[in-house]
Amino acid sequence: MWPEDLRRLLRARPFQPFRFFVHETTSYEVRHPEAAAVMSSTVTVFKRGTGPDQLAFDQEIIIALLHITHIECLPMPFKSNGASA
Repeated sequence: MWPEDLRRLLRARPFQPFRFFVHETTSYEVRHPEAAAVMSSTVTVFKRGTGPDQLAFDQEIIIALLHITHIECLPMPFKSNGASA
């Protein structure tokens, strides 16, 4: 995986959540553009905690880009337009 491939996904507007796979058995979801940081040979994924304050990222996982096998897009989050039926 090239770093620019991931950077392009993170910069896309509107942002499209995605999941990338490592060695076909492990995957990481990126649901917000600030939930990952791409360097020249690694990507750091920031994960939210499971406690009462789930707004803070409390775990960092560093993955070598060369271990990423493929990426798939996730469904866009549903956003209400405020209209009622």
